Amino acid sequence: MPQDFFGGNAFLTWLLRRFLVSSDVVTVLSSAELTAYRAFDARIKVHLVPNAIDPAGLADQMRPYNTDRPLKLVYIGRPLAHQGSVRGHRRFDELKRAGRNSSFP
Repeated sequence: MPQDFFGGNAFLTWLLRRFLVSSDVVTVLSSAELTAYRAFDARIKVHLVPNAIDPAGLADQMRPYNTDRPLKLVYIGRPLAHQGSVRGHRRFDELKRAGRNSSFP
Protein backbone atom coordinates (compact mmCIF):
# COMPACT_ATOMS: atom_id res chain seq x y z
CA MET A 1 0.00 0.00 0.00
CA PRO A 2 1.29 3.51 -0.72
CA GLN A 3 1.46 4.38 2.97
CA ASP A 4 4.01 1.58 3.45
CA PHE A 5 6.15 1.91 0.31
CA PHE A 6 9.03 3.84 1.86
CA GLY A 7 8.99 2.78 5.50
CA GLY A 8 8.28 6.23 6.90
CA ASN A 9 10.72 8.20 4.71
CA ALA A 10 8.86 11.51 4.58
CA PHE A 11 10.57 12.83 1.44
CA LEU A 12 9.96 9.71 -0.67
CA THR A 13 6.37 9.49 0.58
CA TRP A 14 5.85 13.16 -0.38
CA LEU A 15 7.35 12.47 -3.81
CA LEU A 16 5.10 9.44 -4.33
CA ARG A 17 2.04 11.48 -3.30
CA ARG A 18 2.90 14.25 -5.81
CA PHE A 19 3.44 11.67 -8.52
CA LEU A 20 0.13 9.89 -7.87
CA VAL A 21 -1.91 13.09 -7.51
CA SER A 22 -0.58 14.42 -10.82
CA SER A 23 -1.44 11.20 -12.69
CA ASP A 24 -4.51 11.02 -14.91
CA VAL A 25 -5.57 7.78 -13.23
CA VAL A 26 -4.17 5.15 -10.89
CA THR A 27 -5.58 1.67 -11.37
CA VAL A 28 -5.65 -0.94 -8.63
CA LEU A 29 -6.66 -4.59 -8.62
CA SER A 30 -8.45 -4.94 -5.27
CA SER A 31 -10.91 -3.10 -3.09
CA ALA A 32 -8.31 -3.08 -0.29
CA GLU A 33 -5.91 -1.19 -2.58
CA LEU A 34 -8.70 1.16 -3.62
CA THR A 35 -9.38 2.01 0.03
CA ALA A 36 -5.67 2.42 0.80
CA TYR A 37 -4.96 4.77 -2.11
CA ARG A 38 -8.03 6.87 -1.32
CA ALA A 39 -6.91 7.06 2.32
CA PHE A 40 -3.37 8.01 1.23
CA ASP A 41 -4.65 11.09 -0.59
CA ALA A 42 -8.24 11.83 -1.61
CA ARG A 43 -7.02 13.80 -4.66
CA ILE A 44 -5.69 10.64 -6.35
CA LYS A 45 -7.93 9.58 -9.22
CA VAL A 46 -7.98 5.87 -8.41
CA HIS A 47 -10.05 3.25 -10.22
CA LEU A 48 -10.63 -0.39 -9.41
CA VAL A 49 -9.87 -2.69 -12.36
CA PRO A 50 -10.25 -6.28 -11.14
CA ASN A 51 -8.32 -9.10 -12.80
CA ALA A 52 -11.43 -10.82 -14.09
CA ILE A 53 -13.05 -8.18 -16.27
CA ASP A 54 -14.63 -9.06 -19.59
CA PRO A 55 -13.21 -6.70 -22.23
CA ALA A 56 -15.87 -7.61 -24.81
CA GLY A 57 -17.27 -4.45 -26.34
CA LEU A 58 -14.52 -2.21 -24.98
CA ALA A 59 -11.84 -2.31 -27.66
CA ASP A 60 -14.20 -2.15 -30.63
CA GLN A 61 -16.06 1.01 -29.55
CA MET A 62 -14.89 4.58 -30.07
CA ARG A 63 -14.27 6.40 -26.80
CA PRO A 64 -13.85 10.14 -26.25
CA TYR A 65 -10.49 11.24 -24.90
CA ASN A 66 -8.69 14.46 -24.14
CA THR A 67 -6.22 15.46 -26.86
CA ASP A 68 -5.44 18.88 -25.37
CA ARG A 69 -2.71 17.55 -23.09
CA PRO A 70 -0.42 14.53 -22.90
CA LEU A 71 -1.71 11.27 -21.49
CA LYS A 72 0.23 10.47 -18.31
CA LEU A 73 0.56 6.84 -17.27
CA VAL A 74 2.11 5.47 -14.08
CA TYR A 75 2.82 1.87 -13.16
CA ILE A 76 3.96 1.07 -9.63
CA GLY A 77 4.85 -2.53 -9.05
CA ARG A 78 6.89 -5.32 -10.52
CA PRO A 79 6.84 -5.41 -14.33
CA LEU A 80 5.55 -8.97 -14.66
CA ALA A 81 3.87 -10.11 -17.86
CA HIS A 82 0.98 -11.81 -16.07
CA GLN A 83 0.13 -8.57 -14.23
CA GLY A 84 -0.50 -6.70 -17.44
CA SER A 85 2.27 -4.10 -17.21
CA VAL A 86 4.13 -5.53 -20.20
CA ARG A 87 0.96 -5.53 -22.32
CA GLY A 88 0.16 -2.04 -21.08
CA HIS A 89 3.57 -0.80 -22.12
CA ARG A 90 3.01 -2.26 -25.61
CA ARG A 91 -0.31 -0.38 -25.84
CA PHE A 92 1.51 2.78 -24.79
CA ASP A 93 3.93 2.27 -27.69
CA GLU A 94 0.93 1.94 -30.02
CA LEU A 95 -0.38 5.30 -28.78
CA LYS A 96 2.96 6.93 -29.53
CA ARG A 97 3.04 5.44 -33.04
CA ALA A 98 -0.48 6.80 -33.56
CA GLY A 99 0.83 10.29 -32.79
CA ARG A 100 -0.68 10.65 -29.30
CA ASN A 101 1.42 12.85 -27.03
CA SER A 102 1.97 10.83 -23.85
CA SER A 103 4.51 10.01 -21.17
CA PHE A 104 5.34 6.82 -19.32
CA PRO A 105 8.19 7.34 -16.81
